[in-house]
Amino acid sequence: MKNECGFVSTALLVLLPLLATAFSVIAASFYMMKDDGIARHNCRVALLESQAEVAKDLEKLLNMNSRAKILRTRRSSAEAKVIATAGAPPLNAIAQAELQEVNAEQTAFGTRQRLLIAHAKSISRQGPSQASLRVRKVLISNQIAQSEKNARSDLSPTSQTAQFNVLASPIHSPSPDYQPSPGFREQQEMKLSWSFYVSDFLPNWLNGFLPAGQLRSKAECSATLEKEDTQWRPRLTADKR
Repeated sequence: MKNECGFVSTALLVLLPLLATAFSVIAASFYMMKDDGIARHNCRVALLESQAEVAKDLEKLLNMNSRAKILRTRRSSAEAKVIATAGAPPLNAIAQAELQEVNAEQTAFGTRQRLLIAHAKSISRQGPSQASLRVRKVLISNQIAQSEKNARSDLSPTSQTAQFNVLASPIHSPSPDYQPSPGFREQQEMKLSWSFYVSDFLPNWLNGFLPAGQLRSKAECSATLEKEDTQWRPRLTADKR
């Protein structure tokens, strides 16, 4: 009986470290999956929101093309009238007034087009920064909660901004048509990546059982605009761990 009790005690002493290690691995995985999932979710939501706003500007810009064509046609007609009435001052004055009116309309219209483009470019540049703020909020809150004094992670995510590259045609017209450039999907991609020391985000008691040392975790999220039928829609692109 004593031998059996001794055997059980010995077995427990042998198995206890293994069980503690297994528990620590499971607990560490839980913490990492929770923090990683929240950070990724916030990143994806932020990028999709930014791309959705850009998509609205792009749709408005493309819908303006029909009006831009009308203005160019009216200008060509007005210019032709000015030439045709060059020998008739009264009629030429009317033609000149008409041309000036069309020029003013084109200038105002072109300004609205450029303002839309400027806004879309601004959102394209700011999108990853907004996502970065949300990711940092998650990571820093967990870092402070777990081990602020011992934190070593650099929580400054690196980002790739979108270009919002559209082409004007005719290029020198005050009111051109605009179309997304070739490769627009790739050029419009917003991307954010970040990494951190695993030990900075585990409770101190868990670090005691499972020292993470120099182990780092890396993550990334990205989104772009994809054309579906006639609409450009925000879509997530491949995430990497």
